Amino acid sequence: MAVAKLSREELLREATRIAEEYRDDGLTLTLRQLYYQCVDGHILPNAQEAYKRLGDVLGDARLAGDFDMDLVVDRGRSAGGSKQHECKVNVLRGLRDAGEYVKAIPEWALTVDRWFGQRHYVSVWVEKEALAGVFEDPCEELGVGFFACKGYPSHSALWEWLQKCAKAVEARRFGLIKDDRGTELEVEEIEEAVVLYFGDHDPDGWQIPRSAEETLNIFARLHNLNIPPIRFERVALNMSQIRQYQPAPFPAKDTSSRFASYIEEHGITDAWELDALKPNVLQDLIRGSVDRYWDPSTHDMWQKWAEDNRVRLRAKMVESGWLQGVLK
Repeated sequence: MAVAKLSREELLREATRIAEEYRDDGLTLTLRQLYYQCVDGHILPNAQEAYKRLGDVLGDARLAGDFDMDLVVDRGRSAGGSKQHECKVNVLRGLRDAGEYVKAIPEWALTVDRWFGQRHYVSVWVEKEALAGVFEDPCEELGVGFFACKGYPSHSALWEWLQKCAKAVEARRFGLIKDDRGTELEVEEIEEAVVLYFGDHDPDGWQIPRSAEETLNIFARLHNLNIPPIRFERVALNMSQIRQYQPAPFPAKDTSSRFASYIEEHGITDAWELDALKPNVLQDLIRGSVDRYWDPSTHDMWQKWAEDNRVRLRAKMVESGWLQGVLK
């Protein structure tokens, strides 16, 4: 479908409208995500020149004060800053804050992580760091690890992730958990480590999770890590989603060493970027894929056990004169 070329003013107006709609939904876009929404809305053609033009138009508009600086973010870069310019000297406010802190002590002193007792160690990986802002909030909400692997992850990054997995597995090998009153609860071991992977539908986007899965399992065996098998599950981008959401295609890179095997496996030379899916679609995919491995009854059991012990701690803090002792 041919796309009529808009004037700079028209393009700025349409780009602002799209970005503001996402902001109203609590989401921010990168320039590339905004570009793909323009392509999806037949505002821009799917071409590198159009992407560059959008960047130039928004850049000029920002310099002129015609485009909100917070509507588009750059998640691949961050600016350093300083927190050395604050002063907090207010006795009454300090007294109030100290009281709130003491009341909150049982909540942070006695904790059971959201995934403790679950049978799976679940982690969410995304190929591109530019999408980190879309992934961070749902992953934090769901209590799962998140990793932007920036293409093929380094061996050092894979080893660091593997050590975190091993630590989580080892934390379960108590068999029974006891509190100071002798109450016991049985802890199930982690049966499987699952990586939920999100990447481009292109030659390298398909190979990255396969390569990472193989390398992680090799490292686990080589270093005798007593952990369950690690399995990657590709959540997106898949052909079913491409058919459903119809993101704009682009030619797969024929310079990739995986190009021939990509054609052999999929029978196509087109490719699609994960960025082309709307942020709310990606977040729904994250939640849906994580929920398949979540057992709410296990979570509720452990949280109730923790809260019962917090009640006991609150009582002991009052009855034992603990606070008076601390303040002496």
